[in-house]
Amino acid sequence: MKPLAFIIAFIIAGSQLWANEPIAASSAVDLFERAIRAIRTYDVTLTVTRRWEATTEKTGTRRVGPEEFPILEWRPLKPGQTLPTLTHKWRQIRDARGRRRIEELDIVSGRPAAATVFDGEITRTLNEKSRQGYLGPASAQYVQQDEDYLTFYANELGEVPLVDILRERTGTRLIEDPLHAGAVVLDTAPEMGRNCAQFGYTIWLDAKHGMLPSRIDMRWKVASGEVLPWRQIVVRKFIDLPGDGWAPAEVSITTLAREGPIKGSPTQEAVAVVDVARSRWNQPLDESLFTLAFPPGISVLDDLRRVQFVTGNPRLEANLDELAKHAKKVIRNPLRVAEVPPRTNWPLILLVAVNVVILLAIVAVLWRRRAIAKSS
Repeated sequence: MKPLAFIIAFIIAGSQLWANEPIAASSAVDLFERAIRAIRTYDVTLTVTRRWEATTEKTGTRRVGPEEFPILEWRPLKPGQTLPTLTHKWRQIRDARGRRRIEELDIVSGRPAAATVFDGEITRTLNEKSRQGYLGPASAQYVQQDEDYLTFYANELGEVPLVDILRERTGTRLIEDPLHAGAVVLDTAPEMGRNCAQFGYTIWLDAKHGMLPSRIDMRWKVASGEVLPWRQIVVRKFIDLPGDGWAPAEVSITTLAREGPIKGSPTQEAVAVVDVARSRWNQPLDESLFTLAFPPGISVLDDLRRVQFVTGNPRLEANLDELAKHAKKVIRNPLRVAEVPPRTNWPLILLVAVNVVILLAIVAVLWRRRAIAKSS
């Protein structure tokens, strides 16, 4: 055990045994925050393997605007039924300023298949295989939550610090765990008007690992008012960082059904394993990691200016053809978390249609000029 971790454990034990009372919840939150801040930067390569323990069944449909979507409900697997596992490989980078780079790696070659960079102001995404790009503002999430390294020890929904959630709620308290005597366990119930208001948390702080969480249980308050268990994060292994710090090295994330015949039972489990040999913490990060250039021929959806363009095509006619060809398409950011389907934006559709007509007219004029030139 590291010296700092030993001192923390000694203080906690002493306060409980000799002062006859546990440390205050606010003090435990302070120690939690200190443990998080010990991870100043990271550049981690991890593999996430997901397996399903239940399946879904369509029970109806719901209408959102003009579109209908299926209503799916969890069902237990049939005897002998197995579902294929899903594996993702990531390189995830974060610096002390909160800038991020997320690369989805090819499972076989290990080379980047897609990348997203947040430079502190703008988000850029590039998927060279599909020849698509994206420009936009900061995003709440850059990768699915149970595959985001930051979720394993510090944040909720990508960018909401657990420490802030614990501090702003009036009901945050320390509770006892009968199975782990002396454990430091923080609990907070769902609280309206707060960050992640529908979520409640129970967080086990591990004194042997600098007061980083060894387990985070999340509960969800559903529309009926019932509060149901929904997700459990368990850190199976920690990595000992230089100095007084620790970081998660292997994590399991179990999701539970919130309704239906298997309510409260596991539906899936994701296991994230960090490739320690290819990862580093609290080391200098090159500035180039937080830039992302679009090569020629990429169709870019610019969400800042509300336009779409094709990069770097030197031939005017070909570029106009590309613009006209893709003008009606909406490119989804390949690494962004799916959102509620947008409402039909008729003014935008009309504007795009007008632009398409203008572009086609320009192409026709250029073609006619070329034909006249050839005939003369």
